Amino acid sequence: MLGIKHRSIDRRQFTPDDAYDGNPTYDAVTRHSVDASVVIPPRANVEGRPDSYPSHQRDHYIAAINAGGRMTWQVATGYGKRLLVETAIGRYKSIIGRQPWASSFAAQRTEAALGCVVLNRMLAYARRKSVRSKTVTVYSWHQRWKFDLSSIDVPAPGNSVKSADGTALAFV
Repeated sequence: MLGIKHRSIDRRQFTPDDAYDGNPTYDAVTRHSVDASVVIPPRANVEGRPDSYPSHQRDHYIAAINAGGRMTWQVATGYGKRLLVETAIGRYKSIIGRQPWASSFAAQRTEAALGCVVLNRMLAYARRKSVRSKTVTVYSWHQRWKFDLSSIDVPAPGNSVKSADGTALAFV
């Protein structure tokens, strides 16, 4: 209707922060949806339980973090996307508003979709566009050098080039 492309979302994954770490949360989610994946980072001081059921997700996460580290676990489970979602929702609430103005559900859906379009357009205008610089300025505590990249060839590592005042710069 509004030209919005919907992305596929894995609705079988529950990803809260580490305040919800514990067996009651895992049990409640699996009672609701048996095949759901619960991605909660275990607390830093937690240890695996030797008497636990071997297929318990939490114990698998603890073992994975102990083996490869927390950042590797976050990448493997997609936990880092949670922060992006939280940031987007916070941005939406602060700019568009915390509650819809429309009274009917269909109008609220349209209002939310328009709010997303407006927010995405504002972010696109604010996003930096990076361009390759044609000059490089190198600062030292007592001097400044300016190089025009279009007129010099970049030397191979181990070679040096002289600046305008005769100072040699080594490339490593």
